[in-house]
Amino acid sequence: MSLVEYSTISSMTFCSRAGTINSIHMDLNSRNDSQNKNVDLKKMELHHSYSEVNNLKTVRNKWTSHMYFLLSSISYAVELTTVFRFPYLCYIHGGGAFLIAYLITLTFCIVPLLYLELLIGQYFHQGCVSLWKIALLFKGIGWASCILTFLASFYYNTFIAWAFYYLFSTFQSELPWSSCNHSWNTKYCQEQTIDNISLVNATVSTAAREFFEIKMLGVDKSNGFGDFGSIQLGVCCCLFLINLLLFLSLFKGVKVLEKVSWITFTVPYLGIFLILIRGITLSNAGYGIKMFLTPSFTKLLEWKIWFDASSQAFFSLGVGFGVHVAYGSYNRVNQPVYIDCIITTAMNAITSLLNTISLYSFMGYLSQ
Repeated sequence: MSLVEYSTISSMTFCSRAGTINSIHMDLNSRNDSQNKNVDLKKMELHHSYSEVNNLKTVRNKWTSHMYFLLSSISYAVELTTVFRFPYLCYIHGGGAFLIAYLITLTFCIVPLLYLELLIGQYFHQGCVSLWKIALLFKGIGWASCILTFLASFYYNTFIAWAFYYLFSTFQSELPWSSCNHSWNTKYCQEQTIDNISLVNATVSTAAREFFEIKMLGVDKSNGFGDFGSIQLGVCCCLFLINLLLFLSLFKGVKVLEKVSWITFTVPYLGIFLILIRGITLSNAGYGIKMFLTPSFTKLLEWKIWFDASSQAFFSLGVGFGVHVAYGSYNRVNQPVYIDCIITTAMNAITSLLNTISLYSFMGYLSQ
């Protein structure tokens, strides 16, 4: 083989090897490009998901001061069930035994749920419906909370309308439930107390009861549960006034609610303390308080007391209604919400205790 032929064959072999190497490099580069594209796509998808979550964090008005948030939360947690239903449940479940069951339920069931609601509302700055865009599968939870709140508002607003009706009825020279000399009173109305009931053989009714049932509710015009009777114009006007006040308090967000919270916080507690002071200063009030603070521990073995304690705790704190989520959404992100949760729960328990002491003080006075 001549030198020329050898050099020609060598150059051809080198070129073929170089072409093979170049093809290998091109294949590797194409694979790397495809892998990089996949990684970029995954990053874009991940960024898109993060951006969706960040889009939920819309600009939202904040509480002017953290104190307003606490006032609003405590005012919401101290409502009708705390004032009226808790003392009643203590009475039918052995006094202090129900208090123990209530505190246990409050600590281990309600506090974690309340903390969770405040936390997710504070982080996403959204209400209970738009919040669940992060997981569309659970969006029904938000709607269920709204429907529950809407239906419960009829129940609570009706009681408040009754209170307003009584309030407006006091602007008279004589209280309308203090005597039987009114057009709505029946022949069975009795003003004076009957001392010797063993000699009485008659159906009697008090002036206060007839005012409530006949004058305000119009029960005498109904033939039973299925008969709704006529519309009571006075109660309807009070109910309309309640809903109007609610609208004026909420339609501009927290800016108006902050001002209203001063009233919804101070007025109930002022009434609670006035009733408490009056109750504990009555004669034999200590006997009633002692009866409340002496628990019957055997009651704790009954399932009914735990059921009532759980329902009272849920309704009293308002967990699941979406209100705490809405309140928390107006907080700043760095707010230590666990402290707010503890303060709100503690104020609810203290208020329930004070109301019950007031009731048992009057019971001790009446027992003598």
